[in-house]
Amino acid sequence: MSDANTNTNSSPRRRRSARLPLLTSLLMVLLGLLMWTTMPRQEDPSLPDRWAAQVAIYPGATPEEVESALAVPIEQALQSVDHIRDVESTSRADVLVLTVELDDGVYDVEQHWQRVRDAIATVPLPPGASLEPLDTRLTRQESMLLAVTRDAAEPDLVVLSDAARALRRRVLRRARVREVTVAGAVDPELSVIVDEAKAWAAGLDTLDVAQAIAARTGAQGLGSVHAGDFRVGVRGLERAEDAEAIAALELVGDDGSLVRLGALAQIERRAPPRPLERVRVDGRPAVLLGVVAEPGVDLVRFGDELRGELDALEAQLQAELGDPSVSLTLVVDQPRYVAARLLDLQRSLLLSTLIVALVLLVTMGPRMAVVCAAMVPLAILSAVAVFGIGGGVLHQISLAGGVIAIGMVVDNAIVVVEEIQRRLDEGEAPPEAARASARALLEPLGASTATTVAAFLPMLLNSGAAADFTRAIPVMVILALLTSFAFSLFVLPPVASLVLRPRRRPENDQSESEGESEREGKPARSLGVRVVDRLLRRPALALLPGLAMIVMAATALPSLRVRFFPPTKRHQAVVELQLREGTHVDAVAAVSGTVEGELQDLDAVEQLTATVGRGLPHFYYNLPETKAQSNFAQMLVQLRAPEEVEAVEARVEALRAQLPPGTKLRVARLKQGPPVVAPVELLLYSPRLDELRTSARAVAEALAEVEGLTAVRDSIDAGAPSLRFDLDRARSQPWGVDEAALRASLLPHTAGLPAGTVLHGQRHEPVVVRAAPRHDDRRELAPSAMDLPGDLAVAGSRGRLRVAEVSDRALEWAPAAITRKTSKRFARVTAELEPGVELDAVRGAIEARVAALALDDAGVAVAFAGEAESAEEANDSLLRALPVGLVILVLVLVWEFDSLRCVGLVLVTVPLAAVGVIPALAVGGQPFGFMSALGVVALIGVVVNNAIVLLDLTQQLRAEGWSTREAVRTATLRRVRPILLTTATTVVGLVPLLVSNTSLWPPLALTIISGLLASTVLTLVTLPALAMLVLPLGARR
Repeated sequence: MSDANTNTNSSPRRRRSARLPLLTSLLMVLLGLLMWTTMPRQEDPSLPDRWAAQVAIYPGATPEEVESALAVPIEQALQSVDHIRDVESTSRADVLVLTVELDDGVYDVEQHWQRVRDAIATVPLPPGASLEPLDTRLTRQESMLLAVTRDAAEPDLVVLSDAARALRRRVLRRARVREVTVAGAVDPELSVIVDEAKAWAAGLDTLDVAQAIAARTGAQGLGSVHAGDFRVGVRGLERAEDAEAIAALELVGDDGSLVRLGALAQIERRAPPRPLERVRVDGRPAVLLGVVAEPGVDLVRFGDELRGELDALEAQLQAELGDPSVSLTLVVDQPRYVAARLLDLQRSLLLSTLIVALVLLVTMGPRMAVVCAAMVPLAILSAVAVFGIGGGVLHQISLAGGVIAIGMVVDNAIVVVEEIQRRLDEGEAPPEAARASARALLEPLGASTATTVAAFLPMLLNSGAAADFTRAIPVMVILALLTSFAFSLFVLPPVASLVLRPRRRPENDQSESEGESEREGKPARSLGVRVVDRLLRRPALALLPGLAMIVMAATALPSLRVRFFPPTKRHQAVVELQLREGTHVDAVAAVSGTVEGELQDLDAVEQLTATVGRGLPHFYYNLPETKAQSNFAQMLVQLRAPEEVEAVEARVEALRAQLPPGTKLRVARLKQGPPVVAPVELLLYSPRLDELRTSARAVAEALAEVEGLTAVRDSIDAGAPSLRFDLDRARSQPWGVDEAALRASLLPHTAGLPAGTVLHGQRHEPVVVRAAPRHDDRRELAPSAMDLPGDLAVAGSRGRLRVAEVSDRALEWAPAAITRKTSKRFARVTAELEPGVELDAVRGAIEARVAALALDDAGVAVAFAGEAESAEEANDSLLRALPVGLVILVLVLVWEFDSLRCVGLVLVTVPLAAVGVIPALAVGGQPFGFMSALGVVALIGVVVNNAIVLLDLTQQLRAEGWSTREAVRTATLRRVRPILLTTATTVVGLVPLLVSNTSLWPPLALTIISGLLASTVLTLVTLPALAMLVLPLGARR
């Protein structure tokens, strides 16, 4: 009767003891679901703004003058700023583009950029030079690209630009829009196209016209006077604000007569002649708008909202401009990629959970499986809750971290549930079984959790672009492991005491001494026990699997491919075109048009967007954005399927032979990981441009002969022509002609004479005086220097005469661009890898051919960059952080075992498990890269857990008086089931990543799976044999 009362009374107490843990679990699940639905979403992590660009304008300066007056002084000023990793500059005629990169360990970037600004501000600028604001947002990503086009035979760039600006104003008014960038727009000007023959007949020239216009378009204030107690402003003539007012201006000719400007010139609002930046979408002129979302925005929702408003925006734009031919085209829709990638990983997360639950159900039975499987959503959602509260972002890296953690979070639960079930089977009351299990497992589970966390610490503490890209993986895994540990010991035991029931044993079951239950007697279980038992009876034979893995790894190592980061699988390809430095943008546009037409003929191409004179907007996180560069063009090719990139590469390869000499054309595949210029990149340093030019040519020719390389190109060119006018003092002084007069006579035929500004809407637009061309096509108002008319006149103080009478002109060949890096002149030679070729397969040949050139003898230094440099830096950074995790791991093991022999036995499983990775990657066709290296590091904490579980029980049995041989054998047989279960759950949890439709995750998943399977064999077979040989033979005292 008393036993009945005890059982009756214990049930309510057990339910009460489970209420608080259950309530805590429910709150964490709800908080995790809330964070899941409200967290910001994006495809990839945002990298810190460690890159910035400084543009300086120096009108009329040659590249050498830009270098000496701007590049060198700015470099010297920046030497006083700490934590600058690299400074690279390109000096061209009139302009300097200088990029600054901060050290990998810098995270308070804004503070350092302010120091950079302050240092640059100390540089004295030459007269006429100016600095643009430092652009510190080179890593910003345009979430969506919109193209403004116009259905017209010859679309007017001014109309397109006006439409783009109107659209920009409307988009900026939307919530959660941080910035809207514009590419391909022109700044309209009011062109005053002077007929020089008519002007000369009236005794006027273009300088007279420009001065007269400037006098009426500038500020008309003449100070103020006092009238009693009032201050009265004095103004001049009424300001000329439009084309009609300027045309009505009257000029005084040589004979004193008044000449109306409209009679001498054509005046119209138009685009500057030959704009230096062009955009085309499917062959039609366009203007691109890049929409940048605010940080922390859910990009999926942001894209859905903006996409749904496009039709309304187009209608509003047409109504505002009164032009129904203006249309909007969505060129890049990054939110769609975000949604697709996250949906794929969410399915992997759900599939992993279901597979793990199924494995638990088959191996443990329904009651134990339900308790253990409940740990997956509980731990993962709790980790999401903490991650979201800490400002985390939901992207493919953080989601993959959750998938990786699924198989790990049930390990603690399996061990706890197994222990509680064992005690229940032995007759203990449920509350006591739960409490005793939690007390007994606190230290071993704490040790195993700590070792796994220690293995992921190097990934967490690592620095650099690659580490920043992958850091969410260790964050999510560590959070999931810690929450799993807490819930397994404090929530799961009281819940398990309510759910689990004692299992009946057969009367003839003699497995109790080995800790085996009735369920452990199933055929699969018995087979495993028999195999392990038989091998353990011959320890020397049990060492063979470890030796076999070493032999297999050594055999497979030569066939293992190495790749830093894989290309991404997207329906996009980027094609880059580069002509010789100094090539006019018109010529680049013509060649680009040819390439665009050839690519559009491919059936696989759905849309093609080209930018000429600049690079594409930064629509992909690691695609370097090319600033203004007249000899450059970039094309975004939208494809029907990711596999169609190969068709684009084949067409580009066929096109190379048809392009002008010196043209470089390549397909730049979008890749994962940090940005690199090219897979193969060599940097050549020398103070002499001629040596750089010769050496770069030699290196490029050498690389072109290496099998497996394609699209070899160098950054240094033979130069560009320059037309110089030298004023002859002896001939010019009698006529009163000086440099200013010569400049005034040349500018109307080249860049134009500035003549103030006029207000158009809310924008001030420049007034530019130009000379009418000497042919009928009035659209070409800026002829090349060689097209300058031979009778070009210059006005002196004593009359007008031809320029040729007072000056000499000469055509010179001069550098078109001078590049510098780390305060030294340099040249860059790059190459792409042919499909199926990895860098490690050709690096030896590259080094041999470059060494054969003996460039050191010519004073030229060579350094390897590209993927090789990025991989070495990322791996070195990871290795520097690795000792921290290893030290913590060893300390935990010493605390757990208090035996250096046991610590050594645990650690020996790490290299043997890592050896098992090599054959798997080689057979699976997966390359070894940074993601695989992360898998090896993560593997350390996973594989030692099995060894800890085995050796911990071995030491307990030895402490109870068992001999070493019997203790090892019995511990191994008892731990076969939990070890196989934890291995199975981790492996099947990673299967969705292994078969995912992406190139990023299979190497990581295969590394962990193969290493874990290898470690399981070693733990159950090789490790016990080693333990029998290493541990003292007698009982532990």
